[in-house]
Amino acid sequence: MKRNALARFFLQLMLCFFVGLVVSPGAGAQQAPQSTTKTGEEKSQPPVEKREQVQKIFEIKHADIDQLANVLRLFAPIQANRQLRVIAVNAPREVVAAVEDAIKRFDVPPPATKNIELTVYLLIALSEQSEGKNTPPELDGVLKQLKSVFTYQGFRLLDTLVVRSRNGMDGEVNGVAPKNPEELTPTLYRFAFGSASITSDNNTGRMIRIDNLRLGAKVPVKTSPAPGLANFTTIDTGINTNIDVREGQKIVVGKATIDGSNNALFLVLTAKVVD
Repeated sequence: MKRNALARFFLQLMLCFFVGLVVSPGAGAQQAPQSTTKTGEEKSQPPVEKREQVQKIFEIKHADIDQLANVLRLFAPIQANRQLRVIAVNAPREVVAAVEDAIKRFDVPPPATKNIELTVYLLIALSEQSEGKNTPPELDGVLKQLKSVFTYQGFRLLDTLVVRSRNGMDGEVNGVAPKNPEELTPTLYRFAFGSASITSDNNTGRMIRIDNLRLGAKVPVKTSPAPGLANFTTIDTGINTNIDVREGQKIVVGKATIDGSNNALFLVLTAKVVD
């Protein structure tokens, strides 16, 4: 009995061995090759088209070389030469075209500088009635206003000054005013300003700002009231201020007393822009 059971055990063991050979391939069996197909992300990108490089030199006529080069470096590497006033670029053709267009936009002549012309009237206000009239007609409106405010009996035009300066620049004029027949000493004056600038330009007209306006004058004053005597001395007088004036408007800038009487020196000014 034991011999038969042992034989059946070996028989079952052999059947399992042969069944395993049929179901599973052997260790040396050739396995199916793995797929070599790449996914969409792994597929090679199409070759990048090589853009044509162009070298070009631009002559700069008006713009500041350094400032313009800093702007153009947004497009491509730029080489600038201040002495030769040129800008060199090495970049793809379309980039060079963009640089060229930018240079045409920025390398333009600056706007023409405007000039400002000041006309200054030096008026002597008299406490006594003056003989005749030597004031120009364009001052009639100003004189009417002065007479409504002050009690002067008359006005005499001492001199008319004209000085022209560039916008934002200074100006100065010195001179000797014509004297009256009874005066032995003429009036010496100096008119100057630190700068005259156009501060606004709109439909209502231009506004002109005048900074550090200065008027200094040596005015002769009679020292002897006796008739037939012509004794004079000079008195230093002047005006120093900052003002804004609308173009074409005549304004009274200031008043300075010139002697012990009620006589005074008035400064009237008008300004205009000369293109």
